[in-house]
Amino acid sequence: MKKVKQIAAIIGIIFLVSLYIITFISAFFTTKYTNGLFLASLFSTFVIPVMIYGYMLIYKLLSKRNLPMNPEDTNDQSNSEANLK
Repeated sequence: MKKVKQIAAIIGIIFLVSLYIITFISAFFTTKYTNGLFLASLFSTFVIPVMIYGYMLIYKLLSKRNLPMNPEDTNDQSNSEANLK
């Protein structure tokens, strides 16, 4: 799981850096698509990290909800998970 998180983080960094580069380049060149490209990349630069943070927050809240309240239940849950595998 740690390896998957690292790969996802690297992909996210590459994606955000490319958005910054596109925003920077589109600010200097003038074509008929420049305004739309600039606004789209500027919007994505702010919205995508906020959405990712929101998804992570919701995932943490929902995964905590599935945890058992009693320590005795952890053995039952681990046994039932082992039976499912």
